[in-house]
Amino acid sequence: MLIHTHKEYPFNFDSTWAKPCYAASSDPNEWHPSNGNFINVYEGPNTIKKFYKYYSGISELEFLKAMGQQSTEYYAANHIESDYIGCGSYRRYLAIENGVGYVGEKLEVPASEETCRFLTSDSQMNRALEYFKSADVVSSRFRMMHTSIERQYLESQLPEYWFLFKEAIKELFPEYRKHMIWFTDYSICNYECVYLMPKPLFRKMFHEYFSIMEYIWQNCEEVYPDKNKRSWHCSEPFPWRYPGFLNERFVPFFMYANGLRKIEVPLAFLS
Repeated sequence: MLIHTHKEYPFNFDSTWAKPCYAASSDPNEWHPSNGNFINVYEGPNTIKKFYKYYSGISELEFLKAMGQQSTEYYAANHIESDYIGCGSYRRYLAIENGVGYVGEKLEVPASEETCRFLTSDSQMNRALEYFKSADVVSSRFRMMHTSIERQYLESQLPEYWFLFKEAIKELFPEYRKHMIWFTDYSICNYECVYLMPKPLFRKMFHEYFSIMEYIWQNCEEVYPDKNKRSWHCSEPFPWRYPGFLNERFVPFFMYANGLRKIEVPLAFLS
C-alpha cells in the first residue's frame, strides 16, 4: 500500500507493507521531505509525467497539484509488483482490525507515529489477507448522501468535466453503459476511498481511469481551470482538482460495474 503525501506528517517508515510517497520535480519551490524513506513517484520512467503534455503553459508544480494522489496511483499501477495494491493518503488509512462494532464510516485518531505504526502493522496486513480469501476489495466504508452521486458532484464542480467523464466511459468502455444509472440513481459512495485490491484489478482500474482522463484532456475547453486567471461558475475554489474528484467517483463505480465483493472497514482519519 502506498501512502501519498505533500507535507510533513507522521509515518511508519518501518512498515513491511505501507510505504510513504510524494511527487516532486526538481523545482526548488516544490515540497520535498526533510527525512525518511519516501518514494518520489515522479522520478524515473513511466510516471505521471507522461500526461504533463496536456498541461502546456502550466508549471510542473501546478500540474502535480492538479494530479494529487493520482501521481502515486499511476506509479503503483505501473511499478508495484505486490500481489495486492492499494493507496491512501497521509491522513487517511484503513482501520482493518477495528471495524467490527464501530457504527460510523470514519474513525478519528491522533496524528502520531504511534497511530501510524498501529494502522500499518503486520497484524492489520494479515487481517486484510484473511479478508481476501472471500472478498475482492477491502475498502473504507461507503456512506449515504442526500442526493444522487451526479447531483452531489455538480453542486460544487464544473459540469464540463463531469459530462466528458461520463461520455468517455460510454465511448471507451461500452460494456459499462448499462451501469451508468449508478451515477444518476444511486446515493451511496465513499469519496475518501482508501482501498486494497489484487494487482490485476488495480491495474485494470487505473488503465481505465487514465484512459478516461486522456479523453477529457483531449476534448475539454481548459485542462487547468484557474480562478486566479478567469471566472469559473462553480463554488469549488480550486476547480483544477477535478482529476481527483472524478477519481473519487470512478473507483466505487468500477467496483460496482465489475461486481466486486467488498469488505468495508472504517476510514481512520488522522486529526
